[in-house]
Amino acid sequence: MSDFAPGLPCDRQGHVLCGREEGVYRMAFREWGAPDNPQVVICAHGLTRNGRDFERLAHRLSRRFRVVCPDVLGRGDSDWLRNPMGYQLPLYVQDMLVLLAHLQVEQVAWIGTSMGGLIGMLLGSLPGTPIRRLVLNDVGPVLSAVALQRIGDYVGKAPVFTDRAEAEHYIRQISAPFGPHSEAEWGFLCDIMLRRAEVGWRINYDPAIAEPFRRTFSGKDVDLWPFYERITCPTLLTRGVESDLISSDTACAMSERGPRAQWVDFDGVGHAPTFMHADQIDVVEAFLRQDLTEVAPPRTQHDFYAFAADQLPPRVGEGFATTDLAAYGWSAERTDTVQLPDALIGHLEASLSWLPTHNPARAEPWQGLNRWGLTVLEGDTALRAAELCEAWAAVLRCGPKVLDLGGEALERDRMVGSLIALAELARRVEASGGRQVLMHVGA
Repeated sequence: MSDFAPGLPCDRQGHVLCGREEGVYRMAFREWGAPDNPQVVICAHGLTRNGRDFERLAHRLSRRFRVVCPDVLGRGDSDWLRNPMGYQLPLYVQDMLVLLAHLQVEQVAWIGTSMGGLIGMLLGSLPGTPIRRLVLNDVGPVLSAVALQRIGDYVGKAPVFTDRAEAEHYIRQISAPFGPHSEAEWGFLCDIMLRRAEVGWRINYDPAIAEPFRRTFSGKDVDLWPFYERITCPTLLTRGVESDLISSDTACAMSERGPRAQWVDFDGVGHAPTFMHADQIDVVEAFLRQDLTEVAPPRTQHDFYAFAADQLPPRVGEGFATTDLAAYGWSAERTDTVQLPDALIGHLEASLSWLPTHNPARAEPWQGLNRWGLTVLEGDTALRAAELCEAWAAVLRCGPKVLDLGGEALERDRMVGSLIALAELARRVEASGGRQVLMHVGA
């Protein structure tokens, strides 16, 4: 289990207006990644949780995707409904369509944990669905009555806690099926679920979400196979081995029926995997990268070129005011770029992450290259990039004539030559005394 860095900030926050018979409500969302990236991922949380559950996953995915994490109505920063019977799945589907219209996207990948997965399953079953790729996290077309009873025993019943430690103990107790987490991770999972009350602390959702949940629970397993079998997009099922909501028999059936989901289990976890650990995030990222959208097929090359520093757009914190490629002098017709294939960049990524850089879409400091979109390397960073390229060129010279990097065959001498050319370009930028920056356009 890797060290955990809590409080990974989002790039943008906003809200959309969602309607019910008795009024209009604000549904909040957080967003990571370049706002003009056509490859969009929606992350939808579980019944009592909120969009911040996905912060670590979103931070990782934002290197290649635009990631949007809404707080479903009644949770997190979103409004509470006056009529709790509006807390129901078909209405949540309508709310998400409002969100997609606001984002001006027609195709998305969907990651849904528990309730968020059910929303995705219903939306994915509709003709003309915007969902191109679906991740169902510990949820499926058969919901165990045992698990629903367990959830029903606590949802909406949390008291106001006079002591923060008491509140955290309660959350850790009801969240025990999440599996092993470090103290820092538990602290984060508790922090996003707590709000200050007039006296003490309260849970960060409307207790009334329990009313429609309990009214619709019959004490029997819930069968949603007709919806699942109408899904046609590629689907991934992630499941905790110890889950009480979705059995291994159901998971096996999901791999054989409807979209024939890929199926990955995580040991030591019940309901549900939190996507806070690298092994879980790796599975999701690999699935999403297989094929997200046909609107803008991913480039396979990374381009590097020198750009006049005084022509950079205005700065916003550590980022810049725009992510428009043309504002940074980029054009596909440029002939003065040094190109490296994405397979090689992926192989070098760990060491490139040592470089302090600027991601124009982010106001906070950045490390390494933005695999999708723009990166700005200035001054000493350009010199360090040159030194890294020269070091890697020396390493690759020791390899065979054809290098196998992640399953892609690359000519050794060509890769060495490209790294040396990039090192020379970076040294010229550094020698300009701040008049130039090294620009990177990702794959």
